[in-house]
Amino acid sequence: MEVGGYALSPGLAKGLELAELSLPETTTRVEWIEVSGKMDGSLSPAAAMRIENGM
Repeated sequence: MEVGGYALSPGLAKGLELAELSLPETTTRVEWIEVSGKMDGSLSPAAAMRIENGM
């Protein structure tokens, strides 16, 4: 897998896949920027799930 021009090892990629985003409870604003080559402009499954669950 390659991210931002850097090759990721399978172990690192698996660790990232299992990682969870957790925000402090005092967070009042989140700016989510996602870049994709998809033609339909849809969010990634991870982004859609976070937004659906209120981050």
